[in-house]
Amino acid sequence: MLEIMEGQAAAALADLRAILADVIKETLP
Repeated sequence: MLEIMEGQAAAALADLRAILADVIKETLP
């Protein structure tokens, strides 16, 4: 069970980092 939660947390972090990267690309000139 703990492994599943860790996997979900890692996936959520990866999604957040991807979204942040897109936002940064859009805001930079």
